[in-house]
Amino acid sequence: MQAARPTLPSVPITSAAFQYSNSASTNIADTFAKARARIAAEQAATTKKPRLRSQHGPALMTINRVRAGTTNHLNLPLF
Repeated sequence: MQAARPTLPSVPITSAAFQYSNSASTNIADTFAKARARIAAEQAATTKKPRLRSQHGPALMTINRVRAGTTNHLNLPLF
């Protein structure tokens, strides 16, 4: 379990960029709408073109198992 980290403001009070706004004038719905729009724009900008499928199929994964009481290994395909 992780210990909780203290939440710190992104802009210090002593900074010139700090602007006070009381809770009555803060519209949470607008804040979340702007955040959703920003995230959607970032995702749209980072979308990649679809990759072409390779000519060969996916490689089969093999599992190495040891049978109890023996020292010989069994290499079994996963699927």
